[in-house]
Amino acid sequence: MNGLSHPWLLGITMVVAGFGIPVMASLNGNLGARLEHPVLAATILFALALAASVAVPVVQQKPLEPKALGAPPQFYLGGFFVAFYVLSITWIAPKIGVGNAIFFGSVGTTDCVAHH
Repeated sequence: MNGLSHPWLLGITMVVAGFGIPVMASLNGNLGARLEHPVLAATILFALALAASVAVPVVQQKPLEPKALGAPPQFYLGGFFVAFYVLSITWIAPKIGVGNAIFFGSVGTTDCVAHH
């Protein structure tokens, strides 16, 4: 992602990514409700995310490097947080609304960041 080095472009990218959070929550929450299986909906989301994540370096012609597996184990815990968030929002958003679910998630984020 060397082309994304300008601060304003990084900021715009994150704004667009931020717009994607409620869209993802709404779509996956509705999928979970339609399938009557939030875990299956989250699994589908993760499978598509994996395919997209693998496709990027293929398109960029930059192979994934095995040295990434040498990072300290705690650095991989982010995957559990992502899974917990996606599973939670997929299950809870249809019950309390996407906005409320994201609000409560944001309260946790704000508190965590403020004390870091």
